[in-house]
Amino acid sequence: MSDHLNIADFLSPINRYELSDDEGYKDRQLGKIIDVYEESFPDLDEAQIVIVGCGEQRGSGMVGKESDAPAAVRRHFYQLYYWHNDIRLADVGNIRAGASFYRYICRPANGGE
Repeated sequence: MSDHLNIADFLSPINRYELSDDEGYKDRQLGKIIDVYEESFPDLDEAQIVIVGCGEQRGSGMVGKESDAPAAVRRHFYQLYYWHNDIRLADVGNIRAGASFYRYICRPANGGE
């Protein structure tokens, strides 16, 4: 599937080899099999399960701009072994943080009308 919805504009690609500390993955590990948004967007028509990360934590009271939680989850998830050959997985990367948290939560629902 081409990205006809242009959702890639709102996502940041990931580096699967950075997640594995440049060690790569074994043949049956998820990190080797999953279709990852690194340079090209995955084919979502073929995927039954799609993973997306969100490190946004503004507004939660936490200090800092973005969390490293999506990378931490992927580091462990990609090491798991894959036993279901009929299930296709895709990872579309991380949702990009908006320019301003308050710009979006304080905007009236009707666009200010």
